Amino acid sequence: MKKLVEGGNTVLCRTAENGLVLDRLNPSVLVIKISRAEVRNALCDATYAALAAALNDAKDDEGLEFIILTGDGDFFCGGMDLKNGFKFYDDVQDNPVYRFMCSIVECPKVLIALVNGPAIGIGATLLLHVDLVFALRSAYFWIPFIRAGIVPEFASSKVLPEVIGHAAAAKMILLGQQLTAEEAFQRGLVGELLDCEQNLAVAKIAQTLRESLEGIPHAGSALLESKRLMRLDRVDSVKRTILLEFEAVGRRIASGKSADAVAALRYQMDHQSGQLSEHAKL
Repeated sequence: MKKLVEGGNTVLCRTAENGLVLDRLNPSVLVIKISRAEVRNALCDATYAALAAALNDAKDDEGLEFIILTGDGDFFCGGMDLKNGFKFYDDVQDNPVYRFMCSIVECPKVLIALVNGPAIGIGATLLLHVDLVFALRSAYFWIPFIRAGIVPEFASSKVLPEVIGHAAAAKMILLGQQLTAEEAFQRGLVGELLDCEQNLAVAKIAQTLRESLEGIPHAGSALLESKRLMRLDRVDSVKRTILLEFEAVGRRIASGKSADAVAALRYQMDHQSGQLSEHAKL
């Protein structure tokens, strides 16, 4: 395939399907871009399944060391696509959301998020399970689970307080308050803030990754083994919490208690998307 040049990045190979664009920048770096700008990059079942497949395929790619996850347009990820409400699955193993969560938690490659705009719902909670988070200053972080009539997901009830502290996590989860990019950086959810546009940010991150391993024998294998050791005692406990949260969400959906709240949240996001970042902040 002919090489593409986009925003200063040379793309060796590009594939696009089910709301994702996958760009191989070089043998060691893959960029996965959520590309559903018409719905604020909200995730539907097909996109969850495509993300899980891409991450699972990456496990066996021996030359791949880094995966950068970002969004297309002004949003990083608008959470779950609420168009059809929440779906209930008798067996959680059949749920593409659960399979996506497991693919993130179990990914052996170094996962990097470039948060190019608002990160809402699972767009925010997935950041708790990647290895490095970069954010543009236009980003903010919002997990409106209570407003949707449900409870936290992706082990955020456990991991968010560990990352940003109990008081700040309680404001986000229980009161639905947002974090700005600067606040997320100060509290440790974001590792670095970037003052450039998205394509340049991708190029900067890719260069940093390349230079971190350049000229070091066997650095790639040491890198991935180091990640494995850092996550060794965490994967099982996170997956247990994910299942407990799924059970609680399932009870809310089965009882019908979330339907009206979902409809209200959809209306708010559809009609006030330009004002979301003006809500109360921590």
